[in-house]
Amino acid sequence: MKWLIVKQKESLSEYSYATYIYNMIADDFFYKGIPIIELIEEEKFDPVNETSDVLYVINAPDGNELQLKIWYSLTIPKILKRLQIEKAIYLNGMIGSYKLIRQPQIMLLFGTEYFVQPKHVSHWQQVSFKKIAKNVSHASMCFTYSSAAVDILSNILSEHIACHIRTLPPAPRSIFRMLTWEEKQEAKKKYASGCEYYLLKAGEKTIDEVVSYLKAFSYFKKWQNSSMKLVIMINNKIVQSEKFKTLFSTYYFRDDVLFIGEMQREDFHLLLGAAYAFLMLTGFDSDLLYIVEAIQCGTPVITLESPSLHEIAKDAPYYLLGTTSDNIAQSMMAMYKSERMRTTHIEKGLEIALHFNYEATKAQLMSWLHNV
Repeated sequence: MKWLIVKQKESLSEYSYATYIYNMIADDFFYKGIPIIELIEEEKFDPVNETSDVLYVINAPDGNELQLKIWYSLTIPKILKRLQIEKAIYLNGMIGSYKLIRQPQIMLLFGTEYFVQPKHVSHWQQVSFKKIAKNVSHASMCFTYSSAAVDILSNILSEHIACHIRTLPPAPRSIFRMLTWEEKQEAKKKYASGCEYYLLKAGEKTIDEVVSYLKAFSYFKKWQNSSMKLVIMINNKIVQSEKFKTLFSTYYFRDDVLFIGEMQREDFHLLLGAAYAFLMLTGFDSDLLYIVEAIQCGTPVITLESPSLHEIAKDAPYYLLGTTSDNIAQSMMAMYKSERMRTTHIEKGLEIALHFNYEATKAQLMSWLHNV
């Protein structure tokens, strides 16, 4: 069994749906004792052992359209032939040349954001958008995270093409569970000096957007004079920039704000499970996994509504009307002011979480991949 995963560094830079699928496949190979080998583009791509099972992984380029066309039309077919690949799995909405490649090509669509706003995306996403109809038509299998995402794609493609796209909703690992009271206290000591805290996922945001979050927290703190902290998960590059350091040095509640970069999933479980509430403000469907993990932990979620999120989580989250400082502050106040409302969102989330099953979802995925 020789498979190749083609991914973009960008699509796996956060814990996105693409990362989720990648980890599922890698876990399956790892537990079977099959090696996973990252290919470097400058290498000669020599096979490890012509008879052994192996999962190869390679990063696709993000150059201009001509470079991408050459890579997918010429480089990928050469790699598949040289390494005797049996199946190719693409985590970025594209496939190699269907005229030169006879092996099954499986395509993942990990987020519909760049189909809705194709002008504000990277080169590879623009090319994926332009070639999506042809890619879906010629892929041996195509899947995504929700029926709502398929509906969005059917408006871009056609119902005839979109009906071939399967859905595999994300399910959290079992590590994401409700913490005991003792575990929550330990996590609060570790991350927020023993205080309650809102956890906010900022992602790849600009400084101005982060400043709007800080303004929202200021409104909350002035309304409710409490020891509540704000823990922001954010790209370290933003926090370490001189411009942001200067702005933050004058922020009145700076002692109540903490910034956290990338974390191991085990540590993130503790941070998420002990949070008073989780504010997921990226607005990307590709980040849905963060929300279902919070729901399974019994942590109430404050986020933006999307058709895919509503399909998967129903009305368990508290849905924001917008992302202005006032909108965010009002949601924090509402969650803090009404313990009954907070409990209702927790209970609705836990009821939804009863239907999550990571192992069954992984088994479904691997069954699809093996049978293509």
